Amino acid sequence: MNMATTLPLEPVVALPDPLTPADCNLRDFKYMPLDVVRFRDSDFTALTNAEAFRAGVILWAAAWHQVPAGSLPDDDRLLSNLAGFGRVVKEWKKYRAEALHGWVKCNDGRLYHPVICEKARESWASKNRHAYDKLSDRLRKSGHRIPSLDEWLSVGMPGDAHWKSAGIPPEKSGDSAGIPAEKALKGKGEGKVKGENIITPADDSKTRVDPAPNPDNPAGIPPEVDGDSSGNQYGEYQPPAPDGRTHRKTWAQSGIAELPEEWISAAQAKRSSLTRAQCEVTFTSLVDYYTNTRPSEYVTDWCAKFVAWVLRTPEHAAGQPAGRSYNGTRTIEGIPLSEIELKAQAGESYDACARRLAREAERPPVAVAPVRVLPPDFKNF
Repeated sequence: MNMATTLPLEPVVALPDPLTPADCNLRDFKYMPLDVVRFRDSDFTALTNAEAFRAGVILWAAAWHQVPAGSLPDDDRLLSNLAGFGRVVKEWKKYRAEALHGWVKCNDGRLYHPVICEKARESWASKNRHAYDKLSDRLRKSGHRIPSLDEWLSVGMPGDAHWKSAGIPPEKSGDSAGIPAEKALKGKGEGKVKGENIITPADDSKTRVDPAPNPDNPAGIPPEVDGDSSGNQYGEYQPPAPDGRTHRKTWAQSGIAELPEEWISAAQAKRSSLTRAQCEVTFTSLVDYYTNTRPSEYVTDWCAKFVAWVLRTPEHAAGQPAGRSYNGTRTIEGIPLSEIELKAQAGESYDACARRLAREAERPPVAVAPVRVLPPDFKNF
């Protein structure tokens, strides 16, 4: 009699549920978070050989853009291609066990990596929250009821049309979810303009109030705002000050021919040791500079400019402002102006050039070793 042999059955292990939602799609996320310390100290980094390590990291990146995010198909042909082995499945199988270190198979038939799925769930929640905030803002502007985040997620995250349908009444008053209703934007013909009261078409009970007529301008001609006879571009006339100060004018436009007494008094108020002769020399230097060197420069206060020039003059200069002497030929630091103009470098002021040339003149000449002349028949061996 034949007796059947009964073999013990292996226990069936229930597979876990997927670690990320089925609709978790992060393909619009170009970057995947990397926990540096966790990755550095992992068994995968410490124990895996180079080729399997390379394939495993590539599979992490591939899983980030799979749907659901953080998962991979459990098919060696697809895994071989995703890991960079192409159609050479035999070569992929050599490193499969090490490359898939830490991956688990779930009851949907796909492989999931717990750490990648943890980062994917965080990014998925952030993405949903951002979409919910934009939806809430649009519904608030249109005056419709704003659902809670859980309600929106439970019905499948629908768009505006679902919440604006007839089955959901719009809000009539009050706030929704703690968000105050937004005021309607002002359209054409609404609002107020300074000087007159504008009435919207919906308000027929009011009448337009025109501004009171100006007795000095009965015709209602608007004033000019693009300039006036004084050359002021802002439409406001600013007469020159009585002490000779000007308003943003060149020296030629200032019309000052002689040194005003007010300028001397202003300079002496800053430095009591100044004499009239020193002020006159400084004034001559200022006129020469802004007539010949900087004729197009605009200055707001010529009196303040003159005082600044005077204060730059050393007190021991005896009427020679800022190291300048006027002995018939203009010099700076004893260097003729003509030489300074020729030797001034790009971006270098005349004073700086004069000081440089003065230092070079005081520097002793460099001793040059005599040149040894060799006879014509000399041969260097």
